[in-house]
Amino acid sequence: QCVMSADEPHAVMFTVALDQQRTKATWSDSYDSETGVPFDYRIIPEDLRVVVYAQDGTRVGVLQDLGYWPINKEHTEFQFVGQLPPEFVEHFNANPGEPKYYRFMVLANCGDHSAGEEYISYSQAQLNPAAANSAIPMWGVKEADVTPLLNDDSMDIGEIWLLRAAAKIEVKLSDNLKDKETKINSATLKYYNQTGYVLPSGALSIANTLSLDQENCFRGYRHAAVNLPFYKDEQTGSVYVYITEYNNLDYSGERNKISLEFNIKGQNKTFEDAISFCNYSGGKLVEDSHYNIVRNHIYEFEVLSIAGDNLELQYTVADWDAEQWWSEKDEEYKDYEEHELAYPTYHNPLVPRDYLTLEPG
Repeated sequence: QCVMSADEPHAVMFTVALDQQRTKATWSDSYDSETGVPFDYRIIPEDLRVVVYAQDGTRVGVLQDLGYWPINKEHTEFQFVGQLPPEFVEHFNANPGEPKYYRFMVLANCGDHSAGEEYISYSQAQLNPAAANSAIPMWGVKEADVTPLLNDDSMDIGEIWLLRAAAKIEVKLSDNLKDKETKINSATLKYYNQTGYVLPSGALSIANTLSLDQENCFRGYRHAAVNLPFYKDEQTGSVYVYITEYNNLDYSGERNKISLEFNIKGQNKTFEDAISFCNYSGGKLVEDSHYNIVRNHIYEFEVLSIAGDNLELQYTVADWDAEQWWSEKDEEYKDYEEHELAYPTYHNPLVPRDYLTLEPG
């Protein structure tokens, strides 16, 4: 029987990468994309933790002495290395047979882990792009055969893909409205959760982040509050906010709604509860068509025109990744270039929406 020496250190390496062709993002505050902000990609390397699990779900410790360094000149890819804990070696030797598969779970920007990985939560206050020590919690997992460690003191398990634990909502004006001296003064989200879970549903039962069932990964933490203000991008005039997952299906009396205040040629005009997260038909809310706010998605609303008490909007629900989408207006496929927010996730495609005339709902 081959055993792993308990007297020798054993290390694993892995990569957490940003696609330089898509984002030009780094782990510092420089960012070259047209509309994104550094917070969308921010990782605090000192707040990165890797937990090791056996295939059967047994927890066998945390990587120790975790270090990191850039592996390309653009600083869009970083290599991490950490020492396997004694519990791992004990489990490895106590379970003979090959291959030896273990899962490596990465937790980034997650802070306190004392509750155990499954129950790690974070505060809405952490989703503050203006705070230097804030970042979106992220999670990812990869299963690897570590049999090579029988003959070597280290191995590289490759890239581990991460998934954000929060969603992003954006409201922006069309160029036509901007030309008509219209601005968004402010926006407020009526209901939101003050707390969110880091791990999605199903996280402990999969071998790779890519295997997560995107249709069934929702895991809301019920801790409701009201009136969350949006942040404003002074360069583009758009407003945005990051939020934890929210259940709009089971709480009909406390659904997410966005209120907006505009300045139209010097006059302020407010639209209370102007936007709901649902489907519309003929400008009317479709009954029982609300949907949940799901992690790692962007919900974008573009205000095309303002007519009396009505807003004409185009809205898109997108995975936080770059894909093509079908434009009904232009009758062609388009690249969703303005949202190439490239922590790679799973295959979740864009879900484009038609132009809609919405009444406050």
